[in-house]
Amino acid sequence: MDKILPDWIESKASVLSYIDVDAELNDDNAFWYFLTACCPLIYEKYAVILHPFWINYKAKREIESGIKLKEDDLKDLDYEPLTWSDFFNKFDIEFQFDTAYKSKQQLEKKLLKSDWPDYLWAPGEGDCEFGDLKRICDTIIEISGDIDVNFFYCMLKTKDWEKERLLQDKLSQLDSLYKNEELRDSPTAIFPDSKEWYIVSDYDLPLTFIGGSTDLIDKVLKLADIDIFEIKPRFRVKKPAHNI
Repeated sequence: MDKILPDWIESKASVLSYIDVDAELNDDNAFWYFLTACCPLIYEKYAVILHPFWINYKAKREIESGIKLKEDDLKDLDYEPLTWSDFFNKFDIEFQFDTAYKSKQQLEKKLLKSDWPDYLWAPGEGDCEFGDLKRICDTIIEISGDIDVNFFYCMLKTKDWEKERLLQDKLSQLDSLYKNEELRDSPTAIFPDSKEWYIVSDYDLPLTFIGGSTDLIDKVLKLADIDIFEIKPRFRVKKPAHNI
């Protein structure tokens, strides 16, 4: 069904909305600024998933040995995910969550200036990895059951790029949405009408926010092999959001 977002998140998830945060955005406060801009601050706890970097070890070995690879030689299936910590370590940079966004920006600028290597991919923007998102949803199902939820796709995540889509189904049906040819990648947001929890992947950001009860967030934070961290709000919305 085609449907507009409810008021409590319309200004948070829609591409055509704007939030006036009571802080100026910079690389030092980006995690907390984006939390305020993307997630309604109505929950007991929040967490952020850092979308992984990707590396093609086979291509890396060949390129470093002097072999010139063509685009067709670089197969998507040959790329493996890397946590931000593992990626930073490859460049002798210590990972600290509070400074991770700034370190990422500095490292990417450095790599771009020196010709970004073909065997590395930056984190996907606006697209939480399916495996990570699936495990989060399975955890929610363990806590709350297979409830009815809303799967929101901003217009840029649809095939025609013409209008937003809001689909309603059981949470377990996340898998089937990846097979829908009218949609692209993971949902922009997932939420129940009850507002018990909220998951959002802003189209321009390499991270996904989750808000919910202390019990839910604590269980999600224990999931292994997901680059996920608790995050506490630092900012508020300066004034009511307005569309631009």
